[in-house]
Amino acid sequence: MLRGGPRLKTRLKSLLATGVGVFLFYSAFAQAPPSWVGKYQEAVNLLRGGNLAAATEAFERLWKANPQQYSLANAVGTALDSAGHHQEATDWYKRAIELNPQFTSAYNNLGLNYAAQKDFASAQEALETATRTDPGNEGAFYNLGLLQLQMDQFRQAVQSFRRAHELKPGDPDPLVRLAYASFRSGQRADGLRAIDALLGLPGDGGKPLATAAQVLNGAGLYREALARVRAARTTGSASARLRYEEADALFHLGDYKQAAATLLKTEPPEELRLDYHLLQGSAQALSGALPEAVKTLQTAVRIAPNRPEPYYRLAFVFVKGYRDQDAQGALSAGLEAVPNSPSLLFASGVVNEIAGRYQQAIDYVLRSLEAEPHQPGAWSALGGLYGKVGQYDKASEAYQTAVSQQATPETTVNYADLLIRVGRFAEAERLLQETLERDRKMEKAYVTMGKLYNRQKRYAEARNALERAIRLDPEDADAHFFLVASLVHVGKKEEANREADLASREKQATRSRERAALLREVLVPASAGTGSETTGATQ
Repeated sequence: MLRGGPRLKTRLKSLLATGVGVFLFYSAFAQAPPSWVGKYQEAVNLLRGGNLAAATEAFERLWKANPQQYSLANAVGTALDSAGHHQEATDWYKRAIELNPQFTSAYNNLGLNYAAQKDFASAQEALETATRTDPGNEGAFYNLGLLQLQMDQFRQAVQSFRRAHELKPGDPDPLVRLAYASFRSGQRADGLRAIDALLGLPGDGGKPLATAAQVLNGAGLYREALARVRAARTTGSASARLRYEEADALFHLGDYKQAAATLLKTEPPEELRLDYHLLQGSAQALSGALPEAVKTLQTAVRIAPNRPEPYYRLAFVFVKGYRDQDAQGALSAGLEAVPNSPSLLFASGVVNEIAGRYQQAIDYVLRSLEAEPHQPGAWSALGGLYGKVGQYDKASEAYQTAVSQQATPETTVNYADLLIRVGRFAEAERLLQETLERDRKMEKAYVTMGKLYNRQKRYAEARNALERAIRLDPEDADAHFFLVASLVHVGKKEEANREADLASREKQATRSRERAALLREVLVPASAGTGSETTGATQ
């Protein structure tokens, strides 16, 4: 069965992109407006009205009359950036810097300007210069940290956010990002210290607590999140968010029934309604309350009819309940509302694969990959499908692409299984050994290793591998099945007969377990955030 389709993005990414606590615009004329302010505002009004050409002429006339006003050049740059004209803004910041090489605000704004144009190397150079010209500028360090998050430079981001926090200890935003960057760089203890510092700030603790729990949940530290929420319950406007974070932690800890019950205690505000219903429906489904889950997710569809997530989850709840026609109907409705959605196309491939329509499944997965090529799970699934229809060369290429995109270890095991089928035993054994070196408790790798050894007539080794797999998962029908052949060839016929009976019994329950496993994989997304937006503030 297809596995590893497009996962829903974590909310942590959206948290880091919100611009919470965005720095104020450091006006170049905060003390006393200079003489050119009136003409400048007239040009800005032209820009806001959509007349770029007229605004540009007005700015140039103003500049010609004030050629030494570096603060004017900086202000023109920020006006153009604010209107989305980033390329036009770049030159104005450079003019300001040429007149005043120590002008920190211009370096900061030039860095954000380059970041908006995806020129991250130039952005980093400009922001690092800003921190050198003014080592006490919190905004420059904060924006540098945001850029470093965007560039996956998590350890460097830790240093930038730590400095921003030192310069302005009462500001919660550097602490939020410091915690996130610490977790992403593997510095768990430092991340937890930043979280506790955030919670120790004076004032209403509701919002920082919700943010802290969100960061902890996004980092996969669900027990830490749950402990902090329960130790510091608050009332008021943040209570719905706190309930949600508590339920999210419970959900990822496997307490699905309690997660659903927690969400029912509070009516969510409008901005949280979709998240509430998605999480509640997922929790209900995984706790076995499928009819309730269907109703909840149908409500989610009505809340956000142009979002793929509700259709995606609803479809797999139908699959779990053997309502495959309803699943396809939900996906068809979703694709009508959100054409070419990678996740919905992939899910359609899953439903067709379950129904045995392998070519249709391949077509849907290919369309999903055409819409979004970087989907290691979808490439892995495509490899499995090509294997089922005997297109082994295409299957091998798909698996190799999945591996190159950092697919899960299960993909490597599936690729090894394909190699066994085509007689490439040495390659298969190497992949399986590498996988087991990383994870000695990966049951499927032992099953596939046993299958390989059986094919090579290394029956004693096959027996050892398969018995190890059964100790890890006694309900794996394939492990019992392959063990039968191993035992027969080593002269253990009575044990082989017992294993054959076990294989038969477990096989009968396999279909239900596969659907349950698929539902869990769909509804329980990856635990850690995957990145952040570079959202800085002009100075």
